[in-house]
Amino acid sequence: MGCSSSKTNQTSTTLHFTLPTSGPTVELSPAGIATVNLAVNQNVNWSLANSNGFGTPPPNASVSPLTGTTSTFTYTAQVQPCSAGAITPVQIEVVATTTTSPPESAVMPVTVVQSAPCLAALPISTFSQIFNSCPAAGTVITGKPAGAFMQVGVFAQAPISAGSQGGVPFGVPPFTWTVTGTLPPGLSLSPGQNTTSVVLTGTPTSSSCSSFQLQIKDAQGGVSCDPTVKTSCVPTTFTILAIPQSLGVQVPPYPYPYDGVPYPPLAVLASGGSPPYTWVQDPSGNSTLPPGLALSTNGSNPNYTIISGTPNAGDSLLSNGAGNGTAGAYPTLLQVNDSQQPYPAVGQVTLNIRDYVAPAACSTSGAPLSVQPTGNTATGNGGHSLAAPSWQITTCKEPTPSCCAASITSNQP
Repeated sequence: MGCSSSKTNQTSTTLHFTLPTSGPTVELSPAGIATVNLAVNQNVNWSLANSNGFGTPPPNASVSPLTGTTSTFTYTAQVQPCSAGAITPVQIEVVATTTTSPPESAVMPVTVVQSAPCLAALPISTFSQIFNSCPAAGTVITGKPAGAFMQVGVFAQAPISAGSQGGVPFGVPPFTWTVTGTLPPGLSLSPGQNTTSVVLTGTPTSSSCSSFQLQIKDAQGGVSCDPTVKTSCVPTTFTILAIPQSLGVQVPPYPYPYDGVPYPPLAVLASGGSPPYTWVQDPSGNSTLPPGLALSTNGSNPNYTIISGTPNAGDSLLSNGAGNGTAGAYPTLLQVNDSQQPYPAVGQVTLNIRDYVAPAACSTSGAPLSVQPTGNTATGNGGHSLAAPSWQITTCKEPTPSCCAASITSNQP
């Protein structure tokens, strides 16, 4: 009876998993392998099944050995960091079946996360330039700071987020962030709304371009790898560019130009930064002076440039690229940069220039006419508005600008 009782107790023991005790979630390693050690309380045959109960399990999933009380589940796949196709986890069932009659089975669902956390660097993007690393020293950089592109003395916030697809992050939250290297002076990292992001925030104190590294570790121990490095798994490198404060640009009241009439020299003054200065018209070639006018500098006073020349006959019938085909419209962007290193400070101003046909004969009679052209718009290499005068033509003897005898006043000191 003692032996019979012992045999009865052994065969009535319900088959169950002792390792793990609940369905695990595992993640592909950088080598593209995920494993789970398995154990049950009886000798069994091991097999795999799809979680939906249909079809055959994927060929890159296996268990070994196929018999015994223990086995190892293995899943192999090509790692696809930051790939949309790798965001969906794979669910496979490990089936343990006894050799007794009738057989008894136990099922352990395994979820395989196919991509570790993803972290891509912020590009340095300006109005017309994109840099993936530090620009060469001396590069003139324009545009409104945003993201990894910042300006000295201007408070900045640049969110840095873990990669995701459709709002679902790669890897398994919660995440732990690790920074190596030194942040630019004046900047620090603070937590985001949850562990999927951090915020680079602060006010740069000096013009520079520097790099630091960030890496994410998820709840399964998976780590992010720099997606631009294919030979090994390394933290993602972030490059932060801080440009100097904008130069000031001052423009005095200026008259309209006329075809074939010498234009009275107009001096545009720069201030701030480190002279000497370099002046150019719109580098894109879109917002330039009428063809007969040009810029020149005075060696005895390099702080300013002079607009002078004689508009060509017929310029009043044409326009520059920014004039949108309006006859005589030449909105002109002037840009100045200083000699700071590693990156020059920049100032910009747009002149609202209209070229007209030269007056043949003007009547001295007629009612006064009030005319108010648009004022100047000035910006610096930070894209911020700078103080600039604007003017109003208060009297005019004819409703034709070429026949105006105007008094010009400034609404700013």
